[in-house]
Amino acid sequence: MRRAAQAARRFKRATMNYSLRNDLSFCTAGDRVIFLDLRKDRYFALGADAQAIFDKLIRRADLNPADSPKLADLVKAGLLNCDNEGSAVQPCLRPPQPVASALETPPARSSFADLLLVLWALLAASTALKFRSLLDVVQIIERRKAHAARNKAGASPEDPAALAALAALAAAFQRISLFWPTHEHCLLHSVAMMFCLTRRGHSPSLVFGVTARPFSAHCWVQEGEIVVTDTLDNVRNYTPIRVV
Repeated sequence: MRRAAQAARRFKRATMNYSLRNDLSFCTAGDRVIFLDLRKDRYFALGADAQAIFDKLIRRADLNPADSPKLADLVKAGLLNCDNEGSAVQPCLRPPQPVASALETPPARSSFADLLLVLWALLAASTALKFRSLLDVVQIIERRKAHAARNKAGASPEDPAALAALAALAAAFQRISLFWPTHEHCLLHSVAMMFCLTRRGHSPSLVFGVTARPFSAHCWVQEGEIVVTDTLDNVRNYTPIRVV
């Protein structure tokens, strides 16, 4: 009995060293755990047995030696890292709860500079998504955000001038959407908007979200509490799975 208890304690300590790959994230949407694999550019869910074990890791529940084979399968599948640097397995940290949308503010007039910026960004985003992996594109955005963060430009619903600037860019996107419809190209528009905003010194968030039943994936850009590329009602249908 003592040996069994000692083995169980050793097993429990070892399981605390599991962590996710940096390019893998997940969320709990309804009763499903859904993953986004940036490296392979795909969403997927676990089977019932694997999800039961993964739920234990999320809840930091007690594990037992009988769980070891299933944990080993998750490691072998590349979902988990197991090393001394491991940390708690946690779902995607959500962005601030949005309270306004740049698309739902009073109409703003876009300048010629706004239109040129949008056209450049759409072409740059289209090229990046065509010739690079989603992981590469995300890393480009992360570098642009780090550079833009030094400027510390931002916007809030209480800042009319900043909100008007976002609304002007959003209006420019709406005009260009005659050629790239937003509902068909949310990733393209979101990446392009990230390019626009970081170029102007902002450090917004690119949010990937999912629904479980039925499964659906979507993405949008959010500057603080302001949604820039979508409406509030639409983004509230999705659970964030990755925030860049």
